[in-house]
Amino acid sequence: MSICGLIEQQAKARPGATAVVYPGCGDGGEARLTYGELSTAANRLAAHLRARGAGRGERVVVSLRPGPRMVTAFLALARAGMVCVPVDPSAPAGWRRAVVRDSAARTVLTEGDGAQYSGPGVRVVRVDAEAAEIAGR
Repeated sequence: MSICGLIEQQAKARPGATAVVYPGCGDGGEARLTYGELSTAANRLAAHLRARGAGRGERVVVSLRPGPRMVTAFLALARAGMVCVPVDPSAPAGWRRAVVRDSAARTVLTEGDGAQYSGPGVRVVRVDAEAAEIAGR
């Protein structure tokens, strides 16, 4: 069974069980997602990416800090049949732009400004700024 299938199986059987725990978020606490929350969030992000024009088999750069959003993004891409190209958001901007160019990615998932990724044929999806729209899918 695939990782997507295993997570979906847990989301149905034990939706309130903890799936992701990430320490050190915000005020020094930790961020948690249940299987139900993770599954729902991944489905919504996948739908948002498709609505923004990303398609099956497409390479998507994921430039997110480690934590629940990154895990959600990886699951969303797997469910949508997209290819994940992980990029460290703290790497130099020139290197990150080169990864986008060299990987032929047409979509970048990021937080914050995202301007360093803008260019012809590249759609920038800012998961923090677009959170309300994503949640509405």
